[in-house]
Amino acid sequence: MKLLVVGPRDWYSTRDCFVGIVEALQQVGHEVVQYDVAEFLRREDIAVQVMKQTGVWKQFYGDAEYDSKEFVDLLIKGIVFEAWDNHVDAVLVISGHAVWNPRIIKAIQDRHIPCVLWLTEEPYKHSDGLIMGQHYDLVLSNDYNSSLGSPDSWKFLPLACRPEFHKPLGVRKQYDISFVGYMFTSRSKFFEQAYDYLASKKLHFACLGNKWDNSDMSSKVWNLVHPGYWTHEPVPQDRAVVIYNQSRICLNLHRDEDKNGIVAHTPGPRTWEISACGAFQLVDSTRLGLWDVFEHDEIATFDGPEDMVEKCEYYLKHREEREAMAAKARARVLATCTYKHRAESLVQMITDMRTKRIN
Repeated sequence: MKLLVVGPRDWYSTRDCFVGIVEALQQVGHEVVQYDVAEFLRREDIAVQVMKQTGVWKQFYGDAEYDSKEFVDLLIKGIVFEAWDNHVDAVLVISGHAVWNPRIIKAIQDRHIPCVLWLTEEPYKHSDGLIMGQHYDLVLSNDYNSSLGSPDSWKFLPLACRPEFHKPLGVRKQYDISFVGYMFTSRSKFFEQAYDYLASKKLHFACLGNKWDNSDMSSKVWNLVHPGYWTHEPVPQDRAVVIYNQSRICLNLHRDEDKNGIVAHTPGPRTWEISACGAFQLVDSTRLGLWDVFEHDEIATFDGPEDMVEKCEYYLKHREEREAMAAKARARVLATCTYKHRAESLVQMITDMRTKRIN
């Protein structure tokens, strides 16, 4: 099968899904045409900066401000020509926010090329997914509950890990506890409740993720963090992998949000990524889908800040138990939750859809 895979505009949060599925589709023998929207936009920004720094911009455009809208419109229209010129069997769009214009999708479908949307932030952006999804032939949701009660074209396909990238590095442990993730309000409140424990133990703590400087807890969290291991910027995946490997306990704290009446069921990709790195993680117990994958002796959970504190106390003192659970979790993830597994499911879903249409 020959597929055009369209990446997200976001360079960080959903890009790993784009990279992972492209690699996996190629590994299982399919031809892939990549349309890397985030990379195109990054190069555009660099080009404009260089023109302004060298005076070329002023020479041609004077004092006019740069408006990227025309470039983005042209960039999105280019997806149609990539699909046509490469005679692909299907188009897979990751996230979908880069391709809001339904006319782009229709232009591809008019050439009898099915379009598939893989939503990566369900159920938190479910209203967006419903709007975008109505124009696609097949919609894949990263969350099981979001796929229930949705139109018949919706199917469940969770995110995954990249074993060649998310892997043990053999580095020494530097942090007792680490957390990598965006500062959502629920996470800020969680650390506020756990503050006294973290502060009293003088643990080596790393906290990395976007927007933590906007949190009421930012100054307190700063005081907790091991010097040099705090950031409020988006965390590149390669740095996250190093942090996971360097941590005795990786906290995995999901968003605590109930959007559109849908309670999230499926663990986020960090669950698979941490385990693939061979690292030990403590996961909040809010994702019942955790037990669709793991056995109870393969991964540890906590129920609220007090329970997290007790579990941290226990597992920091029991290295062998931590390492045994991490090894079991890694084996489970490599056997069931890689992008190769998702690629095989994806291709089967597309094949079934096309067969159903013919019949």
